Amino acid sequence: MKIYKNENFKKVRVNNEDTILPNDWFIKKYKDFGGFKTGKDYKNFIGDKYSVYGSSEKAMPIKTNFPLYSNISFIIGRKGTINKPYKIDKPFWCVDTAMYFNLSSGNRDFLFYTCSMVDWMKYNKGGVLPSLTQSFINEFEFISPNVEEQKRIADVLSKQESIINKTKDLIEQLEKRNTFMLDELLSGRLRIKEENGQVEFYKNPDDNWQTVLMNGNEIKIAKDFKKTSIENNCIWYSSGVALKSKEMLSEGKYPVIKMTDIKNGYIEKDFKVFTNKYVEKALLKRNDIVIGLSGSVGKIGIVKTDNDLILNQRCLAIRVKEYRTLILKILENSFKIWISSKIKAGVIPNISHKEVLDFNFSLPISNNELIYLDNFITSIFSEKERYEELLIEEQKKFDFLLEELMSGRLRIEE
Repeated sequence: MKIYKNENFKKVRVNNEDTILPNDWFIKKYKDFGGFKTGKDYKNFIGDKYSVYGSSEKAMPIKTNFPLYSNISFIIGRKGTINKPYKIDKPFWCVDTAMYFNLSSGNRDFLFYTCSMVDWMKYNKGGVLPSLTQSFINEFEFISPNVEEQKRIADVLSKQESIINKTKDLIEQLEKRNTFMLDELLSGRLRIKEENGQVEFYKNPDDNWQTVLMNGNEIKIAKDFKKTSIENNCIWYSSGVALKSKEMLSEGKYPVIKMTDIKNGYIEKDFKVFTNKYVEKALLKRNDIVIGLSGSVGKIGIVKTDNDLILNQRCLAIRVKEYRTLILKILENSFKIWISSKIKAGVIPNISHKEVLDFNFSLPISNNELIYLDNFITSIFSEKERYEELLIEEQKKFDFLLEELMSGRLRIEE
């Protein structure tokens, strides 16, 4: 199979918009391949065999005795969530707030990809509640090659999509492993030591436990562990500065850091707000950890730039003495779990910088064990981060292929 660049196009109108079409492609409508059908009420068919789906990819907590459709298909929301089509590969029931594709010809995956590329909110037929109609979507136009090339395109995209899904699954497994190991090691249930030059794990002895008050709860930790806090492990912290509106600029000397500047866990570029006011107490340095105190409570980001940055109010920045990765992972795991237990439903969440600094956790008293612990936690979370970086690259590759293959700018021949 060979992928090559296509240079043979003609100008056409698709859905009343100018575009280009490969000379041997066609303008098609969804009704040409069977079209969408609106789902139906399931209440008279409740059973225990077939999953029921709506606008969300997650099956509803009910089943039916009969499928509404038995072929492979894809579903898109008709009301509410109308911008997230998803594939389905087994017999199913579809509710009446969604539509399923009644495939009579063509390649299911290719047709799904055409649907996934459309911003359906642009064609919203409802008001406050977004909606699409069956008649409108079935008349919607898109460009398409013959069925044989549809399959070749779909096979390439599906293969790349499979790589992405497997990487996501692996990241999820690593996250579960890492969370488990962090919890076991920080409680002392699982201990770590060096034996003959090798790091080994062992179970904490049954008689080596103590009960301590930790964040308002009595918990058991190993006797040779100590209770500590975020503040005890900091050499500096700042709760930011309240700048006046006239001091907040679209251009200036110092970027002003808000929670929206945290992207994928990092603070490093694409800043939107600036100030010319130098505030030493709010000046961030590389590797400082920033924590949200209001709204995005518990959102965490690491400074990854050497530029001078000024921390905005409603944030807390900490600079740890040592074992930065270990403290960071405690914040991202145990601390976030604790935060979620404090947030009341329907209330804009807030937390004080003192509550963050007072957050308790336990660490080994032995410096050697602490070093082994920090090194191990760093290694297992670094493994997960490598796969997360790989996932970003694989997603970029998929997005590129999707855009180029579905437009005909790249072509595939046997």
